[in-house]
Amino acid sequence: MSAPITDSAALDPIEARGLEWINRALSGQMTPEEVDELARWRAEKPDHEAAFVEAVRFRRAVRDAVLEARAQPCAPSTASETALRPPRAARKATMSRRAMIGGSIAASVVGGYAVLRSSDDIWSAATGDRPDYRVDKGQRRSIAVASGVSAEFNTQTRASVDQTARGAEIKLISGEAAVAARTPVVIKAGLGETSTRDGRVNVRQDGATVCVTCIAGEARVARGGQAVTLTSGSQVVYDRKGLGGVHSVDPGVAVSWLSGLLVFRDAPLQQVVDEINRYRRGRIVLVDPALGRRPVYGVFQISRIDGAAEQVRRLTGAKITRLPGGLVLVS
Repeated sequence: MSAPITDSAALDPIEARGLEWINRALSGQMTPEEVDELARWRAEKPDHEAAFVEAVRFRRAVRDAVLEARAQPCAPSTASETALRPPRAARKATMSRRAMIGGSIAASVVGGYAVLRSSDDIWSAATGDRPDYRVDKGQRRSIAVASGVSAEFNTQTRASVDQTARGAEIKLISGEAAVAARTPVVIKAGLGETSTRDGRVNVRQDGATVCVTCIAGEARVARGGQAVTLTSGSQVVYDRKGLGGVHSVDPGVAVSWLSGLLVFRDAPLQQVVDEINRYRRGRIVLVDPALGRRPVYGVFQISRIDGAAEQVRRLTGAKITRLPGGLVLVS
């Protein structure tokens, strides 16, 4: 492969390599030899494949964020919020500079994706997999996978389904799926898989990290040579390092999204904001790291997620500042 085209010195070497590969793929200049080299590199170790998948996910997120920011107008401020409003002349100059800088950034990021028409094309070109289902931010979708197997795909989910000798198979490329089964089903995600024949499970994939929650019945989770059995109310996480330990959770909280809610009990505000950002157009950013460590008890309605910033203000007493593109600063 040619020389790296991204400054990835702060990353783990394997992660950096994965990012270099996806950047090269997006350049549209990969040679047949490099395509073969990439295939060999991904097949060498599970860590290589996980790093490449995470790089694809990262680049997709960057692209979606830029396109989203370009598409949204400046949100108006309200009496309960502090808006950054310089004098009229200064505001015009500021917006001109912002538009110029924003346009340059958007052009550089989105332009890199011109070779591939959509984020699904990025995945298809890089891995050979094209999702059968794609769920956009803030949306969800229910499907009948097979006789006796149904799935609910959550926000920002990409997945494929198939029928194999073992029964129905769901390949979770990214996002989250709640699966109910009365017949055998296997859910592949990241470096492992979850199987059940009479149970309900929730599988969430964030890059190379996968969290599996058993809602009802039993499920088997396998990663490499390790495997555990989950029962109702238990959860396990696996990633590039291996399979973690099983622990108990409240399914009503862990999978509250199925009820149209986001429920938090003594959760750090940063975790709350990160979860809200999965559903909300734009982005909420905590300016003060100390604020992110503050514990929060709260319930957010997904159907009213646009009002989450105001709810955060009421819960914490923090000040919020709205900026263009759905960006909200919390300080």
